[in-house]
Amino acid sequence: MNWNYLKIAWRILVKNRFFTIINIAGLGLGFSISVLIMLFVYHQLSYDKFHENYHRIYRITLDGSFADGKLLSASFSSGDIASHIADEVPEVEKVSRVFRVGITEVIYEDKRFTNDRVFWVDPDFLSIFSFPLIKGDPETVLSEPFSAVITRSMSEKYFSDADPIGKTMTIRGSLYRITGLMKDPPANSHLQFDILGSFNSLVRPGSNIVENYGVSFPTYILKRKDANPDILRERTSAVADHYFNDRFEPIGMSGTHDLQPLNRIYLHSGFSFEYAETGDIRHVYIFSFLALAVLVIAIFNFINLVTVQSEKRMREIGMRKVMGAFRKDLIFQDFSPLWCLKV
Repeated sequence: MNWNYLKIAWRILVKNRFFTIINIAGLGLGFSISVLIMLFVYHQLSYDKFHENYHRIYRITLDGSFADGKLLSASFSSGDIASHIADEVPEVEKVSRVFRVGITEVIYEDKRFTNDRVFWVDPDFLSIFSFPLIKGDPETVLSEPFSAVITRSMSEKYFSDADPIGKTMTIRGSLYRITGLMKDPPANSHLQFDILGSFNSLVRPGSNIVENYGVSFPTYILKRKDANPDILRERTSAVADHYFNDRFEPIGMSGTHDLQPLNRIYLHSGFSFEYAETGDIRHVYIFSFLALAVLVIAIFNFINLVTVQSEKRMREIGMRKVMGAFRKDLIFQDFSPLWCLKV
């Protein structure tokens, strides 16, 4: 390498300080903005993919119609179809319902809080999803009525540094025993909760939440590893349709069910009734195009400024050519300021 060319290049950059600063700042800003936008896009596309079995998890959806012609598009259905699907669809390994009532009062000793992130779920919920437990067995922590699992942030809020396991707290007017402690759900989860209560706490004589709340239960299933997805969809939909319509057609409502893959829930939902946090795939397309446009503009601007500076140096290049400089030397010298900028 001819170090003389690099010295000349450095002098050119110093002499044209304004050009150098504009070039570096413009290109750097363009790359930075593009990277930040793509990090946002990556985050959007990563939703729910942290679950070990995300490719085998589905949510049951409902398209319903009423006798008066009104339509219903929902990410939940009747609470009683879960047990029928578990019993009658061999392709299903596990099933869990989710129930959420909105603002819930939580009491521990003399502390009273309201929380809208309290879910009641079936025992298999923590086996279907990969929400890591810090303490407790995912197979059993929610098997008993009036048991609850809380997140680490809730444990710190209610119990400070004390071990919450075995302690009791009042949730929605009933006393629950804490049987598990878990990490907070990741930011890229469409399910965001602070407390999980056992679903069977709400199903008891005289107070059966499934009968009282009708169509209010998001239901998730875990497909068996060797099961055919098409057969799973066909059989699950048939069973759900049968029991749903058997219950609701007498009161003027009918419905058809489908399965939505877990990794499509956040960006591809668009239901008229949705209980979870969702985004929009169109935003991903828009921001991806924006990142590409910013990057292209930054590179084009960089090349344009360099071209202008090169044209200003044509006389110098002509003189060197007359004095016998080789073509490769002229090219190296012409581009040496760019290499200096890169360094």
